[in-house]
Amino acid sequence: MKKNVLNRLSFKIGSMIVLTEIVILSLVSFLYVQRFSNQIDKRIEDRVKLVGTLVESSLVRLISIRDSESLQLLVGEEIVDALIVDAKNQNVIFAFNSENTGASVQDVSGVEQNWFGAEQPHETLKRTKEGDNSYMVSVTPLSDPNSGATTYFLYIKTSTNEAEAEKASLIRLLILGSIGTVLGTFVVLFLSFRFMILVRIADALGILGLIEQGDLSARITRFTTPDEIGVLQSGVNSMAEKRERAEKELTQLNQELEKRVEDRTRELQVAADVSKRITVVLEIEKLLQEVVTLVVDGFALDGAFIFRLDEEKQVLNMAAGANAAGDAVPHETIGDLPMNTAPSIVTKAARTHSAVVVNDVSQSPDYLLHSSMPETRSEVALPILLGDHLIGILDLQSHKPKHFGSNELRVLQSLAEQLAVAMRNAELYSQAQIAREAAESANHVKSQFLASMSHELRTPLNGIINFTRLVADGVLGTVNEKQTEILLKSVANSKHLLALINDVLDISKIESGSLTLLIEDNVNINQELEAVIGNAGSLLQGKPVELIVDIEENLPLVRADRRRVRQILLNLVSNACKFTDTGSVIISAHHQNEQILFAVKDTGPGIAPEDHDAVFETFRQTETGLRKGGGTGLGLPISKRLTEAHGGKLWLESVPGEGSTFYVSLLVKSEALQPTI
Repeated sequence: MKKNVLNRLSFKIGSMIVLTEIVILSLVSFLYVQRFSNQIDKRIEDRVKLVGTLVESSLVRLISIRDSESLQLLVGEEIVDALIVDAKNQNVIFAFNSENTGASVQDVSGVEQNWFGAEQPHETLKRTKEGDNSYMVSVTPLSDPNSGATTYFLYIKTSTNEAEAEKASLIRLLILGSIGTVLGTFVVLFLSFRFMILVRIADALGILGLIEQGDLSARITRFTTPDEIGVLQSGVNSMAEKRERAEKELTQLNQELEKRVEDRTRELQVAADVSKRITVVLEIEKLLQEVVTLVVDGFALDGAFIFRLDEEKQVLNMAAGANAAGDAVPHETIGDLPMNTAPSIVTKAARTHSAVVVNDVSQSPDYLLHSSMPETRSEVALPILLGDHLIGILDLQSHKPKHFGSNELRVLQSLAEQLAVAMRNAELYSQAQIAREAAESANHVKSQFLASMSHELRTPLNGIINFTRLVADGVLGTVNEKQTEILLKSVANSKHLLALINDVLDISKIESGSLTLLIEDNVNINQELEAVIGNAGSLLQGKPVELIVDIEENLPLVRADRRRVRQILLNLVSNACKFTDTGSVIISAHHQNEQILFAVKDTGPGIAPEDHDAVFETFRQTETGLRKGGGTGLGLPISKRLTEAHGGKLWLESVPGEGSTFYVSLLVKSEALQPTI
């Protein structure tokens, strides 16, 4: 890894050095070449213009430059062509190429005629390129010193190839020199930098990498000098030492934290287990014994005890106890503690209604030694309070000094609060059980009494009805019309009373579980419905109410108690007819999915949603039912229980002001049919 780090650093730094030198040398070379090129170009221009300048200034005679050797000597460059042109006639007086001497300037190849016109009486300097060769052209007008008019034009064309070659040579020289400089600088600076700095930096980075991988013992041991890099190396070593110490401290802290978390988790688990048992176990003795066993195991204690306060005797009775093994401690081992017992940590907590913590019992005057707990060194007593009312004491003991810290106390205090609620709930549950048993016993006696009373009333009432009917029919002698009317009213009222007694008898038998169904396998529902419909017609007689019948023909025979099915349907139809003053009563029955669905729909006052459940409760009537009068409020409860005994369902749908619909669903062959309710 160290070698890779060193190579990467070397490459990065070397690249930066080379790039920087290339940029600098390129800029310098460009400026130098540009300047040198301009100097060469300026030299050529000056040499080419020199001849014309000398002639114009009369320092050289025109005749002298007709000699090609003299002209070559004056220019100093390779002359390709030269002309002396008569400005007036534009004839060539002299030509470097003798073939052009005497010719018109427009016939000379490579020469532009407009350079020699009167409209161009100034110097012209132009560069041209023909193929791979470059040239410099100079046209200088020569004027007569007396008249000042342009007399001749001097045309000189020189080659610049030599100058271009000189430039190229210079560029090559600069490039090679730059490359050499870069390489030399790179070798000298980079190698020295590598061995003086990079190796030491790589050492530091390598150590940092080892530290990052977990080797906290790694240190830099070579090339340590008191310079800037040395300070870096010392810092790395110092950091490694500090991190090693911090890692050890962190490991130790983590171990302590893990232990504390484990302890807190165990304690909270105990609290959770106690909470769970509180919601499940309602027998107070069993609950308290389970709690002390859980506490002893969860908090690693030598003993845990729960005392209950006897307020009348002002004595703390030991209700449950467990030792270090989790075994129950007999009551006789600790015994009862009077509230005025001193010294005692338990009674002190009871008297003060506050927790008493003693983490060194040898230093506490309140400690009371028990023979079953001779090794106790720490003890805590927590009051079990319901509001300000003391219920009991939770006493915990350990053989370790300073066993009970603030964290444990918070959990134990919460545990004591849960115990208070649990003990109160268990007490209330016990009271509720006693009250329930008493209520069930009283209800059973009531049901038996009602059943017996109803049965005893039916016999004489039937006799009254029969004898009254005989008298009304004149069997026992002649009666007048008024007497007959009164006797028939007596019979009707007696029948109504008999129906009420029968309802009370039925509900009493249902509640006492003594009502027996007489089950038949082939009950014809269509026949039962005919009787029900006939009864509905008589009930609606004289009312502006239409009776509508929608019954499927040939309904399947069902397994049921014939009389009880008719009773169910009669109750529903009677209610519909009684509570409907206008509109209609619809009776329907259809076969659906191995069931027969009955429905009785009326246009009466309807039933409020909050009364939907009440109408099926015994001896409960809605406000409308009370206004209508009559009945005991038992018809619908009896019908519902009889329907359910047949394995069916009875329910209602109603909107106040729009009427009600009662539904009964009976299975054709019910497997849930109960012979006895």
